[in-house]
Amino acid sequence: MVSGYPDGSFRPDSPVTRAEFAAMVNNAYKFVDSSAVTFGDVKSDQWFAQTIAQAVHAGYLGGYPNNTVKPLAPISRQEAASVLFKLKTLDADPSAVAKFADYSKFPEWSKGAVGSVVKIGIIGGYPDNTFRPFNP
Repeated sequence: MVSGYPDGSFRPDSPVTRAEFAAMVNNAYKFVDSSAVTFGDVKSDQWFAQTIAQAVHAGYLGGYPNNTVKPLAPISRQEAASVLFKLKTLDADPSAVAKFADYSKFPEWSKGAVGSVVKIGIIGGYPDNTFRPFNP
């Protein structure tokens, strides 16, 4: 599911980008079908173009209102939870995030997804009882 970079490095301490996360998901789930994508920040000659097209076709990754998908931005914890929520076809459980001290920082769109994956143990919080939804 995971491979290194063309220069031979692995970079285990670097944040995972949205495109890298999509590549891991596509590899894990063996997604190969793709949809045409027209995001302003995805050009057909970029390494992640096919990866993003597969993620969009699979239905677990979408773009932003400004027609971007931000493939090179680090994926946040709440975005990763949203992907896993969609892949596992879970029922939203926004109440499950109320236990975190930073509950008020969660955007409404992520509460149900994060709550669901927290509830079943896929992602957890930090020892200080926070989740830190915007962290990579």
